[in-house]
Amino acid sequence: MREETIAVVRRRLKQEIRDLREALDRWRGLQGVEDAADPERLPDVDGMTYRSWKQRTEARLQVLRATLERLDDEEFGYCDDCGNEIPAARLLAVPTTTRCVHCMSAREERGVQARPMVF
Repeated sequence: MREETIAVVRRRLKQEIRDLREALDRWRGLQGVEDAADPERLPDVDGMTYRSWKQRTEARLQVLRATLERLDDEEFGYCDDCGNEIPAARLLAVPTTTRCVHCMSAREERGVQARPMVF
């Protein structure tokens, strides 16, 4: 079961990476924003400027790539706090997670910041 879960997570991560790269390429190609004198003057989309969208997208790509690299680590899928195996359903829902639901909830209750999860 664990190998199956990791294989599914790997496919999902690779697909999201491809999708984000394509989105960045479409913006560059359609808008010419890389050459724009002032990318901040481009129209906002849902209150987000191109520059902030690009920063968030590139940050998400970094998180996804780092997770992809960790997949082959024997500790992948185990909670950073308690060491218990993270349930497959959680890994499939949030592949970048490093904590089980219990430990993540406990951290949130204490107000402890987790590693940023960029979406």
